[in-house]
Amino acid sequence: MKIIFPATIFVTLSAITGTLYGQSPVTGVFTDYHGFWSSSAASVSSVQPDSSHQLLAFTYNGTTFATGVSNAVLTDNAVAFQPAVFNSFTLANNSITPGTGTVIGVGNLYGGGSGNVLPLPVTNNLSQYLSDGVNGLDLGTAIFNVPSSKMNYNVSSLNTGSIGDNTPDIIVTQVGQPPAAGSLDTFSFENASGVVVGHPIAVSLSNISVVANGSWKFYDPGNPPTYNAGLQGLRPLRMVGFDLADFGITGANIGSVARFVHKLSGNSDQAFLAYNTASFNANTGVVLPVTLIDFTARKSGSSVRLAWKAGSARLFSHFELQRSAPDDKHFESIVSIPFREADGWQEYGYDDINPAKGLNYYRLKMVDQDGAAAYSTVQQISLSNDNSDVIIFPNPSTTRFSIRATDVITAVTVYDLSGKAVHPLITGSGNSITIDAAKLSPGNYTIHLQAGNTTVVRKVTKK
Repeated sequence: MKIIFPATIFVTLSAITGTLYGQSPVTGVFTDYHGFWSSSAASVSSVQPDSSHQLLAFTYNGTTFATGVSNAVLTDNAVAFQPAVFNSFTLANNSITPGTGTVIGVGNLYGGGSGNVLPLPVTNNLSQYLSDGVNGLDLGTAIFNVPSSKMNYNVSSLNTGSIGDNTPDIIVTQVGQPPAAGSLDTFSFENASGVVVGHPIAVSLSNISVVANGSWKFYDPGNPPTYNAGLQGLRPLRMVGFDLADFGITGANIGSVARFVHKLSGNSDQAFLAYNTASFNANTGVVLPVTLIDFTARKSGSSVRLAWKAGSARLFSHFELQRSAPDDKHFESIVSIPFREADGWQEYGYDDINPAKGLNYYRLKMVDQDGAAAYSTVQQISLSNDNSDVIIFPNPSTTRFSIRATDVITAVTVYDLSGKAVHPLITGSGNSITIDAAKLSPGNYTIHLQAGNTTVVRKVTKK
């Protein structure tokens, strides 16, 4: 029994030389920092994310690939992308034992404030910071100076069609200062006996261009961890991508692959090690006969529209749509939708007419006829409270944006599409304010507004 997810593999690391086979640098990143933020090697953003933020998409060989975290955010911000689904690997048999210099890194405002905050925002469970966030793709938490070790990840159902298809099957990211060029991490595929299939790739990211910078603070591991004030500051982000073919994987040897192996140099700074589900399966012994792509959640008035596509399948039963609010920990089923067997892609949809106010998280439980199940990526969407309705007009505008809210407006921030706060003249008070759009350059902006107990994010356009 098989499940085939459109995917790729993600890895996290620290440099790039050694024996390389056709690697290509990632030249742009898109995340959900402050709703939407982007940066590129050609124009590194002056905004340095200082909290958790999820990787929404990245640009590789001139094409932007979504990660499946929130395609709706990319669409709303006019980002053209190729749909895909990425998940982080979850450490199972390999726990992380800290070495000399190993620290937990988090965004400088992680936990609600700059620098050290109480209650302590981190724990001594280091491995959790390699798989936290939506799909495990949080770029704002990491383990720095990971000790030298060998991490094994079971993989199955490798997709021959992913070989040499110009879609990255492996992404290497380094979230801190890279080690010296001679300090290499090595990646490879192995068979069940531990013999390398194809050939390994030795990686040093020091020659790869910086694509973004982040603002970090650090904790020394322990029980409990302790704040390390001397390390706080900016760190660069580098990323590079690989195809299965770069490892020498071919149609002749792909069937013998049993695991993916990461041998750490001892100086890696990892946010996550992840994989593209279209290239192979990992993290679960459950294999289902269905192809899933492009699961999205979008606001539709006071409802949420859930939509997804599925391909042909064998012995597959149904989709169970689940929701969790206000966190992504406790999911409950809201509807069961039978699978429709047909040639080609089939589109599915459901309107959640009773979403919770505030944050809502959605996922699909995909159930086989024998009861085996697997889960989709998690989609997040926020709905404002009824008593905090916000109206912005006119939009688009050349001169001003007038804002009216049911609740008292207590804070307003305007961001450009790079995530940088801009400072136009804001006047008014109470339930009504005005933003001087004449002071803004033409383009799209997001307005983050606190009204009552709710934060509302709205997109506006300056003509």
